[in-house]
Amino acid sequence: LGVGLMATIAVGAHLFERTAPSHLPLDVLLGLCFALFVWLAVRREADERRLAASELLHRSILESMGDGVFVLNSHGIITACNRAAAHILGFEQNELVGKPLGWADAGRVTTEGDTVDAQNGPSLRTLRTGQAFSEEIVGVRLKHTGELRWLSISSRPLVGPNRDTAAVVATFTDVTEQRAAEDFVTQQRVKLVTASKMSALGEMATALGHEINNPLAIIHGKAGQLREMAELGDIDPALVAKQAERIEATANRIAKIVRSLRTFARDGAGDDFVATPIRSIIEETLELCQERLHKENIKLLVDPFPDTLTAECRPTQIAQVLLNLMMNARDAVGAQPERWIRVTVTSAAGAIVIAVSDSGPGIPPEVRDRIFDPFFTTKEVGKGTGLGLSVSRGVMRGHNGSLSLDTSSPNTRFLIQFPQDQSSTTQKKEAA
Repeated sequence: LGVGLMATIAVGAHLFERTAPSHLPLDVLLGLCFALFVWLAVRREADERRLAASELLHRSILESMGDGVFVLNSHGIITACNRAAAHILGFEQNELVGKPLGWADAGRVTTEGDTVDAQNGPSLRTLRTGQAFSEEIVGVRLKHTGELRWLSISSRPLVGPNRDTAAVVATFTDVTEQRAAEDFVTQQRVKLVTASKMSALGEMATALGHEINNPLAIIHGKAGQLREMAELGDIDPALVAKQAERIEATANRIAKIVRSLRTFARDGAGDDFVATPIRSIIEETLELCQERLHKENIKLLVDPFPDTLTAECRPTQIAQVLLNLMMNARDAVGAQPERWIRVTVTSAAGAIVIAVSDSGPGIPPEVRDRIFDPFFTTKEVGKGTGLGLSVSRGVMRGHNGSLSLDTSSPNTRFLIQFPQDQSSTTQKKEAA
Protein backbone atom coordinates (compact mmCIF):
# COMPACT_ATOMS: atom_id res chain seq x y z
CA LEU A 1 0.00 0.00 0.00
CA GLY A 2 2.87 2.39 0.90
CA VAL A 3 4.65 1.71 -2.36
CA GLY A 4 1.47 2.45 -4.30
CA LEU A 5 0.93 5.70 -2.40
CA MET A 6 4.53 6.88 -2.98
CA ALA A 7 4.20 6.09 -6.68
CA THR A 8 1.01 8.11 -6.91
CA ILE A 9 2.63 11.09 -5.12
CA ALA A 10 5.63 10.89 -7.46
CA VAL A 11 3.33 11.01 -10.47
CA GLY A 12 1.53 13.98 -8.89
CA ALA A 13 4.80 15.81 -8.27
CA HIS A 14 5.82 15.31 -11.86
CA LEU A 15 2.53 16.76 -12.98
CA PHE A 16 2.97 19.69 -10.60
CA GLU A 17 6.35 20.52 -12.07
CA ARG A 18 4.81 20.61 -15.52
CA THR A 19 1.82 22.74 -14.46
CA ALA A 20 3.26 25.00 -11.70
CA PRO A 21 3.08 27.78 -10.87
CA SER A 22 0.14 28.98 -12.88
CA HIS A 23 -2.22 26.13 -12.20
CA LEU A 24 -3.15 24.02 -9.13
CA PRO A 25 -1.44 24.50 -5.78
CA LEU A 26 0.76 21.60 -4.61
CA ASP A 27 -1.47 20.61 -1.69
CA VAL A 28 -4.50 20.41 -4.00
CA LEU A 29 -2.60 18.35 -6.52
CA LEU A 30 -1.37 15.98 -3.79
CA GLY A 31 -4.93 15.64 -2.54
CA LEU A 32 -6.06 14.72 -6.00
CA CYS A 33 -3.23 12.17 -6.26
CA PHE A 34 -4.27 10.62 -2.97
CA ALA A 35 -7.89 10.44 -4.13
CA LEU A 36 -6.76 8.80 -7.35
CA PHE A 37 -4.76 6.26 -5.36
CA VAL A 38 -7.74 5.43 -3.16
CA TRP A 39 -9.98 4.99 -6.22
CA LEU A 40 -7.43 2.69 -7.87
CA ALA A 41 -7.07 0.65 -4.69
CA VAL A 42 -10.82 0.27 -4.31
CA ARG A 43 -11.18 -0.71 -7.94
CA ARG A 44 -8.38 -3.28 -7.67
CA GLU A 45 -9.96 -4.78 -4.58
CA ALA A 46 -13.32 -5.01 -6.40
CA ASP A 47 -11.65 -6.67 -9.40
CA GLU A 48 -9.94 -9.17 -7.11
CA ARG A 49 -13.25 -9.96 -5.41
CA ARG A 50 -14.93 -10.49 -8.78
CA LEU A 51 -12.05 -12.69 -9.93
CA ALA A 52 -12.21 -14.74 -6.73
CA ALA A 53 -15.98 -15.10 -7.10
CA SER A 54 -15.59 -16.18 -10.73
CA GLU A 55 -12.91 -18.72 -9.79
CA LEU A 56 -15.14 -20.05 -6.99
CA LEU A 57 -18.08 -20.35 -9.39
CA HIS A 58 -16.04 -22.21 -12.00
CA ARG A 59 -14.54 -24.44 -9.33
CA SER A 60 -18.02 -25.19 -7.96
CA ILE A 61 -19.25 -26.05 -11.45
CA LEU A 62 -16.24 -28.31 -12.00
CA GLU A 63 -16.73 -30.07 -8.66
CA SER A 64 -20.48 -30.54 -9.22
CA MET A 65 -19.95 -32.37 -12.53
CA GLY A 66 -20.66 -36.08 -12.58
CA ASP A 67 -18.03 -36.61 -15.25
CA GLY A 68 -14.36 -36.77 -14.34
CA VAL A 69 -12.21 -33.84 -15.48
CA PHE A 70 -8.41 -33.66 -15.76
CA VAL A 71 -6.23 -30.75 -16.81
CA LEU A 72 -2.82 -31.79 -18.12
CA ASN A 73 0.11 -29.47 -18.68
CA SER A 74 2.42 -29.65 -21.68
CA HIS A 75 4.42 -32.45 -20.00
CA GLY A 76 1.40 -34.68 -19.43
CA ILE A 77 1.25 -33.94 -15.70
CA ILE A 78 -2.13 -33.60 -13.97
CA THR A 79 -2.38 -30.01 -12.77
CA ALA A 80 -6.04 -30.10 -11.71
CA CYS A 81 -8.88 -32.60 -11.38
CA ASN A 82 -12.36 -32.67 -9.90
CA ARG A 83 -13.85 -34.92 -7.21
CA ALA A 84 -15.58 -37.13 -9.79
CA ALA A 85 -12.26 -37.93 -11.50
CA ALA A 86 -10.67 -38.91 -8.19
CA HIS A 87 -13.71 -40.96 -7.15
CA ILE A 88 -13.88 -42.91 -10.41
CA LEU A 89 -10.19 -43.82 -10.17
CA GLY A 90 -10.28 -44.51 -6.42
CA PHE A 91 -7.99 -41.70 -5.22
CA GLU A 92 -8.11 -38.41 -3.34
CA GLN A 93 -7.73 -35.29 -5.48
CA ASN A 94 -4.43 -34.28 -3.87
CA GLU A 95 -3.02 -37.73 -4.67
CA LEU A 96 -3.57 -37.21 -8.39
CA VAL A 97 -2.41 -33.60 -8.83
CA GLY A 98 1.23 -33.47 -9.83
CA LYS A 99 1.30 -37.07 -11.13
CA PRO A 100 1.69 -38.28 -14.75
CA LEU A 101 -1.58 -39.31 -16.39
CA GLY A 102 -0.85 -43.06 -16.46
CA TRP A 103 0.15 -43.16 -12.78
CA ALA A 104 -3.44 -43.63 -11.60
CA ASP A 105 -4.15 -46.96 -13.34
CA ALA A 106 -2.63 -50.44 -13.55
CA GLY A 107 -3.14 -50.97 -17.27
CA ARG A 108 -5.54 -50.24 -20.10
CA VAL A 109 -7.34 -52.33 -22.71
CA THR A 110 -9.34 -51.59 -25.84
CA THR A 111 -12.89 -52.78 -26.45
CA GLU A 112 -11.37 -55.65 -28.46
CA GLY A 113 -9.35 -56.74 -25.42
CA ASP A 114 -5.94 -55.52 -26.68
CA THR A 115 -3.54 -53.94 -24.20
CA VAL A 116 -2.90 -50.24 -24.83
CA ASP A 117 -0.36 -47.89 -23.29
CA ALA A 118 -1.52 -44.66 -21.63
CA GLN A 119 0.75 -42.78 -24.07
CA ASN A 120 -1.60 -43.86 -26.88
CA GLY A 121 -4.71 -42.72 -25.04
CA PRO A 122 -6.78 -39.79 -26.36
CA SER A 123 -5.49 -37.22 -23.83
CA LEU A 124 -1.78 -37.64 -24.60
CA ARG A 125 -2.52 -37.97 -28.31
CA THR A 126 -4.20 -34.57 -28.11
CA LEU A 127 -1.09 -33.21 -26.36
CA ARG A 128 1.14 -34.53 -29.16
CA THR A 129 -1.05 -33.69 -32.15
CA GLY A 130 -3.24 -30.80 -31.02
CA GLN A 131 -6.30 -32.71 -32.24
CA ALA A 132 -9.48 -33.27 -30.23
CA PHE A 133 -10.84 -36.77 -29.63
CA SER A 134 -14.37 -37.65 -28.58
CA GLU A 135 -15.92 -40.53 -26.62
CA GLU A 136 -13.20 -43.12 -27.03
CA ILE A 137 -14.02 -46.20 -24.95
CA VAL A 138 -11.05 -47.44 -22.92
CA GLY A 139 -10.91 -50.11 -20.22
CA VAL A 140 -8.88 -48.83 -17.23
CA ARG A 141 -7.74 -51.26 -14.53
CA LEU A 142 -7.81 -49.49 -11.15
CA LYS A 143 -4.51 -49.43 -9.28
CA HIS A 144 -5.94 -50.09 -5.79
CA THR A 145 -8.47 -52.83 -6.54
CA GLY A 146 -7.52 -54.24 -9.95
CA GLU A 147 -11.15 -53.69 -11.06
CA LEU A 148 -11.68 -52.96 -14.75
CA ARG A 149 -13.72 -49.83 -15.36
CA TRP A 150 -14.83 -48.76 -18.84
CA LEU A 151 -14.43 -45.05 -19.48
CA SER A 152 -15.68 -42.90 -22.35
CA ILE A 153 -12.90 -40.32 -22.75
CA SER A 154 -12.91 -37.02 -24.65
CA SER A 155 -9.99 -34.59 -24.85
CA ARG A 156 -9.60 -31.01 -26.08
CA PRO A 157 -6.42 -28.92 -26.54
CA LEU A 158 -5.88 -25.54 -24.86
CA VAL A 159 -3.89 -23.38 -27.27
CA GLY A 160 -1.08 -21.20 -25.89
CA PRO A 161 0.06 -17.75 -27.09
CA ASN A 162 2.42 -19.36 -29.62
CA ARG A 163 -0.48 -21.38 -31.11
CA ASP A 164 0.92 -24.57 -29.60
CA THR A 165 -0.87 -26.97 -27.25
CA ALA A 166 -0.20 -25.53 -23.81
CA ALA A 167 -2.53 -27.89 -21.93
CA VAL A 168 -5.24 -30.50 -22.41
CA VAL A 169 -8.64 -30.79 -20.80
CA ALA A 170 -9.83 -34.40 -20.62
CA THR A 171 -13.32 -35.45 -19.54
CA PHE A 172 -14.40 -39.02 -18.93
CA THR A 173 -17.57 -40.86 -18.01
CA ASP A 174 -17.76 -44.24 -16.28
CA VAL A 175 -19.78 -46.41 -18.67
CA THR A 176 -19.07 -49.76 -16.98
CA GLU A 177 -22.68 -50.35 -15.97
CA GLN A 178 -23.93 -49.19 -19.36
CA ARG A 179 -21.64 -51.69 -21.11
CA ALA A 180 -22.77 -54.45 -18.76
CA ALA A 181 -26.41 -53.61 -19.56
CA GLU A 182 -25.66 -53.61 -23.30
CA ASP A 183 -23.92 -57.00 -22.99
CA PHE A 184 -26.94 -58.35 -21.12
CA VAL A 185 -29.32 -57.05 -23.79
CA THR A 186 -27.12 -58.62 -26.49
CA GLN A 187 -27.14 -61.96 -24.69
CA GLN A 188 -30.91 -61.85 -24.30
CA ARG A 189 -31.29 -60.91 -27.95
CA VAL A 190 -29.19 -63.93 -28.96
CA LYS A 191 -31.40 -66.14 -26.80
CA LEU A 192 -34.54 -64.68 -28.37
CA VAL A 193 -33.15 -65.11 -31.86
CA THR A 194 -32.31 -68.72 -31.06
CA ALA A 195 -35.80 -69.23 -29.66
CA SER A 196 -37.26 -67.69 -32.80
CA LYS A 197 -35.23 -70.03 -35.01
CA MET A 198 -36.18 -73.05 -32.92
CA SER A 199 -39.82 -71.99 -33.21
CA ALA A 200 -39.45 -71.83 -36.99
CA LEU A 201 -37.77 -75.24 -37.00
CA GLY A 202 -40.67 -76.58 -34.95
CA GLU A 203 -43.12 -75.24 -37.50
CA MET A 204 -41.15 -76.95 -40.28
CA ALA A 205 -40.67 -80.22 -38.39
CA THR A 206 -43.69 -82.00 -39.86
CA ALA A 207 -42.85 -81.02 -43.40
CA LEU A 208 -39.19 -81.90 -42.90
CA GLY A 209 -40.17 -85.31 -41.53
CA HIS A 210 -42.20 -85.92 -44.66
CA GLU A 211 -39.35 -84.55 -46.77
CA ILE A 212 -36.92 -87.08 -45.30
CA ASN A 213 -39.33 -90.01 -44.91
CA ASN A 214 -40.16 -90.09 -48.61
CA PRO A 215 -36.54 -90.56 -49.70
CA LEU A 216 -36.00 -93.09 -46.92
CA ALA A 217 -38.98 -95.10 -48.19
CA ILE A 218 -37.43 -95.06 -51.68
CA ILE A 219 -34.11 -96.29 -50.32
CA HIS A 220 -35.82 -98.97 -48.28
CA GLY A 221 -37.82 -100.18 -51.30
CA LYS A 222 -34.85 -100.23 -53.67
CA ALA A 223 -32.69 -102.05 -51.09
CA GLY A 224 -35.47 -104.67 -50.71
CA GLN A 225 -35.57 -105.22 -54.46
CA LEU A 226 -31.82 -105.75 -54.57
CA ARG A 227 -32.03 -108.25 -51.70
CA GLU A 228 -34.78 -110.22 -53.47
CA MET A 229 -32.69 -110.39 -56.65
CA ALA A 230 -29.75 -111.68 -54.65
CA GLU A 231 -31.89 -114.31 -52.89
CA LEU A 232 -33.34 -115.55 -56.20
CA GLY A 233 -29.97 -115.53 -57.88
CA ASP A 234 -31.50 -113.46 -60.65
CA ILE A 235 -29.11 -110.52 -60.76
CA ASP A 236 -29.33 -108.18 -63.72
CA PRO A 237 -26.22 -105.94 -63.68
CA ALA A 238 -27.98 -103.15 -65.57
CA LEU A 239 -30.93 -103.21 -63.15
CA VAL A 240 -28.61 -103.31 -60.12
CA ALA A 241 -26.72 -100.30 -61.45
CA LYS A 242 -29.97 -98.42 -62.04
CA GLN A 243 -31.29 -99.22 -58.53
CA ALA A 244 -27.97 -98.25 -56.94
CA GLU A 245 -27.99 -94.99 -58.85
CA ARG A 246 -31.49 -94.23 -57.56
CA ILE A 247 -30.42 -95.03 -53.98
CA GLU A 248 -27.38 -92.79 -54.28
CA ALA A 249 -29.42 -89.89 -55.66
CA THR A 250 -31.99 -90.29 -52.90
CA ALA A 251 -29.30 -90.40 -50.20
CA ASN A 252 -27.82 -87.22 -51.66
CA ARG A 253 -31.25 -85.66 -51.45
CA ILE A 254 -31.44 -86.44 -47.71
CA ALA A 255 -27.90 -85.13 -47.17
CA LYS A 256 -28.88 -81.91 -48.90
CA ILE A 257 -31.88 -81.45 -46.62
CA VAL A 258 -29.79 -82.10 -43.50
CA ARG A 259 -27.11 -79.68 -44.72
CA SER A 260 -29.73 -76.99 -45.27
CA LEU A 261 -31.16 -77.63 -41.82
CA ARG A 262 -27.74 -77.28 -40.20
CA THR A 263 -27.14 -74.06 -42.12
CA PHE A 264 -30.34 -72.56 -40.79
CA ALA A 265 -29.81 -73.73 -37.20
CA ARG A 266 -26.25 -72.46 -36.69
CA ASP A 267 -25.17 -68.89 -35.91
CA GLY A 268 -23.19 -67.36 -38.76
CA ALA A 269 -22.49 -63.98 -37.13
CA GLY A 270 -18.81 -64.79 -36.61
CA ASP A 271 -18.23 -66.13 -40.12
CA ASP A 272 -15.96 -64.36 -42.57
CA PHE A 273 -17.30 -62.90 -45.80
CA VAL A 274 -16.69 -65.46 -48.54
CA ALA A 275 -17.42 -65.42 -52.26
CA THR A 276 -20.55 -67.57 -52.56
CA PRO A 277 -22.72 -68.57 -55.52
CA ILE A 278 -26.14 -67.03 -55.02
CA ARG A 279 -27.78 -70.12 -56.50
CA SER A 280 -26.41 -72.33 -53.72
CA ILE A 281 -27.96 -70.02 -51.10
CA ILE A 282 -31.32 -70.06 -52.87
CA GLU A 283 -31.36 -73.83 -53.36
CA GLU A 284 -30.32 -74.69 -49.79
CA THR A 285 -32.98 -72.37 -48.42
CA LEU A 286 -35.73 -73.76 -50.64
CA GLU A 287 -34.82 -77.31 -49.57
CA LEU A 288 -36.20 -76.46 -46.13
CA CYS A 289 -39.55 -75.09 -47.22
CA GLN A 290 -40.55 -76.31 -50.68
CA GLU A 291 -42.13 -79.58 -49.45
CA ARG A 292 -44.25 -77.73 -46.93
CA LEU A 293 -45.30 -75.17 -49.53
CA HIS A 294 -46.21 -78.01 -51.90
CA LYS A 295 -48.37 -79.69 -49.24
CA GLU A 296 -50.21 -76.44 -48.62
CA ASN A 297 -50.79 -75.89 -52.35
CA ILE A 298 -48.57 -72.83 -52.46
CA LYS A 299 -46.86 -72.40 -55.81
CA LEU A 300 -43.16 -71.60 -55.51
CA LEU A 301 -41.78 -69.57 -58.41
CA VAL A 302 -38.08 -68.85 -58.89
CA ASP A 303 -37.28 -66.56 -61.79
CA PRO A 304 -34.22 -67.56 -63.87
CA PHE A 305 -30.90 -65.89 -63.03
CA PRO A 306 -27.27 -66.61 -64.01
CA ASP A 307 -25.52 -69.51 -62.29
CA THR A 308 -22.33 -67.43 -62.29
CA LEU A 309 -23.78 -64.78 -59.98
CA THR A 310 -21.68 -64.61 -56.77
CA ALA A 311 -21.24 -62.24 -53.84
CA GLU A 312 -19.03 -61.84 -50.79
CA CYS A 313 -21.31 -62.61 -47.86
CA ARG A 314 -21.98 -64.81 -44.85
CA PRO A 315 -24.08 -67.41 -46.68
CA THR A 316 -25.58 -68.85 -43.48
CA GLN A 317 -26.99 -65.47 -42.50
CA ILE A 318 -28.33 -64.66 -45.97
CA ALA A 319 -30.07 -68.06 -46.01
CA GLN A 320 -31.62 -67.34 -42.61
CA VAL A 321 -32.94 -63.97 -43.77
CA LEU A 322 -34.35 -65.51 -46.95
CA LEU A 323 -36.01 -68.37 -45.07
CA ASN A 324 -37.60 -65.93 -42.63
CA LEU A 325 -39.14 -64.00 -45.55
CA MET A 326 -40.31 -67.27 -47.13
CA MET A 327 -42.05 -68.37 -43.91
CA ASN A 328 -43.66 -64.93 -43.52
CA ALA A 329 -44.91 -65.15 -47.11
CA ARG A 330 -46.27 -68.66 -46.49
CA ASP A 331 -48.26 -67.34 -43.48
CA ALA A 332 -49.53 -64.37 -45.51
CA VAL A 333 -50.98 -66.43 -48.41
CA GLY A 334 -52.49 -69.20 -46.28
CA ALA A 335 -56.06 -67.90 -46.55
CA GLN A 336 -55.81 -66.60 -50.12
CA PRO A 337 -57.64 -68.27 -53.04
CA GLU A 338 -54.52 -67.82 -55.17
CA ARG A 339 -51.36 -68.87 -53.39
CA TRP A 340 -47.89 -68.21 -54.72
CA ILE A 341 -44.47 -67.03 -53.59
CA ARG A 342 -41.96 -65.64 -56.07
CA VAL A 343 -38.19 -65.31 -55.62
CA THR A 344 -36.31 -63.01 -58.01
CA VAL A 345 -32.54 -62.45 -58.09
CA THR A 346 -30.94 -59.54 -59.94
CA SER A 347 -27.68 -57.65 -59.89
CA ALA A 348 -27.09 -53.98 -60.63
CA ALA A 349 -24.40 -51.41 -59.82
CA GLY A 350 -22.30 -53.99 -57.97
CA ALA A 351 -25.12 -55.13 -55.70
CA ILE A 352 -27.24 -58.27 -55.36
CA VAL A 353 -31.00 -57.84 -54.95
CA ILE A 354 -33.11 -60.81 -53.83
CA ALA A 355 -36.82 -60.04 -53.97
CA VAL A 356 -39.44 -62.18 -52.18
CA SER A 357 -43.04 -61.41 -53.13
CA ASP A 358 -46.31 -63.22 -52.48
CA SER A 359 -49.98 -63.20 -53.40
CA GLY A 360 -51.06 -62.03 -49.97
CA PRO A 361 -53.14 -58.89 -49.30
CA GLY A 362 -50.10 -56.76 -48.55
CA ILE A 363 -49.08 -54.88 -45.42
CA PRO A 364 -51.52 -52.16 -44.29
CA PRO A 365 -50.07 -48.63 -44.65
CA GLU A 366 -50.70 -47.86 -40.97
CA VAL A 367 -48.24 -50.54 -39.78
CA ARG A 368 -45.57 -50.34 -42.48
CA ASP A 369 -43.38 -48.08 -40.35
CA ARG A 370 -43.46 -50.57 -37.47
CA ILE A 371 -42.85 -53.93 -39.13
CA PHE A 372 -39.09 -53.76 -38.47
CA ASP A 373 -39.52 -52.86 -34.78
CA PRO A 374 -38.47 -55.61 -32.35
CA PHE A 375 -41.40 -57.70 -31.04
CA PHE A 376 -43.91 -56.14 -33.43
CA THR A 377 -45.97 -58.74 -35.29
CA THR A 378 -49.23 -58.86 -37.22
CA LYS A 379 -49.58 -62.61 -36.63
CA GLU A 380 -51.92 -64.21 -34.14
CA VAL A 381 -50.75 -64.67 -30.54
CA GLY A 382 -48.38 -67.64 -30.32
CA LYS A 383 -47.57 -67.63 -34.05
CA GLY A 384 -44.67 -65.20 -34.09
CA THR A 385 -42.04 -63.60 -31.87
CA GLY A 386 -41.93 -60.30 -33.75
CA LEU A 387 -38.15 -60.61 -34.05
CA GLY A 388 -37.73 -62.04 -37.53
CA LEU A 389 -37.72 -58.83 -39.57
CA SER A 390 -35.87 -56.84 -36.91
CA VAL A 391 -33.06 -59.38 -36.67
CA SER A 392 -32.99 -59.84 -40.45
CA ARG A 393 -32.56 -56.11 -41.00
CA GLY A 394 -29.67 -56.13 -38.51
CA VAL A 395 -28.06 -59.00 -40.44
CA MET A 396 -28.29 -57.09 -43.71
CA ARG A 397 -26.83 -53.95 -42.15
CA GLY A 398 -23.94 -56.15 -41.06
CA HIS A 399 -23.51 -56.94 -44.76
CA ASN A 400 -23.38 -53.22 -45.60
CA GLY A 401 -26.76 -53.78 -47.20
CA SER A 402 -30.43 -53.39 -46.41
CA LEU A 403 -33.76 -55.15 -45.98
CA SER A 404 -36.73 -53.09 -47.09
CA LEU A 405 -40.39 -53.26 -48.05
CA ASP A 406 -41.12 -52.35 -51.67
CA THR A 407 -44.16 -50.12 -51.21
CA SER A 408 -44.52 -49.65 -54.98
CA SER A 409 -45.47 -53.31 -55.46
CA PRO A 410 -49.18 -54.23 -55.54
CA ASN A 411 -48.32 -57.36 -53.52
CA THR A 412 -46.13 -57.76 -50.45
CA ARG A 413 -42.56 -57.59 -51.71
CA PHE A 414 -39.40 -57.49 -49.59
CA LEU A 415 -35.98 -56.63 -50.99
CA ILE A 416 -32.71 -58.08 -49.69
CA GLN A 417 -29.85 -55.95 -51.01
CA PHE A 418 -26.08 -56.23 -50.35
CA PRO A 419 -22.84 -55.48 -52.24
CA GLN A 420 -21.12 -58.18 -54.27
CA ASP A 421 -17.69 -56.91 -53.19
CA GLN A 422 -17.51 -56.21 -49.45
CA SER A 423 -13.92 -54.98 -49.55
CA SER A 424 -14.71 -52.13 -51.94
CA THR A 425 -17.65 -51.10 -49.72
CA THR A 426 -15.39 -50.98 -46.66
CA GLN A 427 -12.83 -48.88 -48.53
CA LYS A 428 -15.53 -46.39 -49.58
CA LYS A 429 -16.71 -46.05 -45.95
CA GLU A 430 -13.17 -45.46 -44.72
CA ALA A 431 -12.58 -42.85 -47.41
CA ALA A 432 -15.77 -41.05 -46.39
